[in-house]
Amino acid sequence: MHGGTVEVHSAGLGQGSEFMVRLPYLVETPKPLPEPTASEPKPTTARRILVVDDNRDAAESLTMLLKLTGYETQAAYDGLEAAEAATRYRPDVVVLLDIGLPHLNGYEAARKIRDSRGVRAWCWWP
Repeated sequence: MHGGTVEVHSAGLGQGSEFMVRLPYLVETPKPLPEPTASEPKPTTARRILVVDDNRDAAESLTMLLKLTGYETQAAYDGLEAAEAATRYRPDVVVLLDIGLPHLNGYEAARKIRDSRGVRAWCWWP
């Protein structure tokens, strides 16, 4: 729909996969959004986001980035910890960066979180 392409390459079973998504470059500069006026309501609470990855550097980096943009964040480092943290922390959104998490894989953790809390949870692999 955007005029891009998607390619997938793999050297075979157990060798990993590479996904490439190409989208056309925007040539025209979009018009800036108008500045909010004092009469526009401002959000009173930040969205709570649980970031999950067994790569602590990746989880902490995304957690810090989200905090800088105004979100409340917490990190977990395996699938079981993610499911338990989702119950305690009660996030609005759970980001599972890794499918291959220890204890519960990303799919199982997302399923458990969605089933128990109705929280939006998904897996993403870079």
